[in-house]
Amino acid sequence: MNYTATREQHPDKHSGNAGSFQCVFCETEVHTWTGLYDFFDWKTVKSGLPVFGKKTAAGR
Repeated sequence: MNYTATREQHPDKHSGNAGSFQCVFCETEVHTWTGLYDFFDWKTVKSGLPVFGKKTAAGR
């Protein structure tokens, strides 16, 4: 699954601070980080299913 997140810089954090994010469905670690940034507002990216054989205005 693909995810998006908001990244925010925290200049008062030390480079040793770590964080991680786990998938809410399978509980697998998705992303880890250290440093001056924090990530929050994690959301899954929903992608549409491909439609085969359908003509679009641009494809004509």
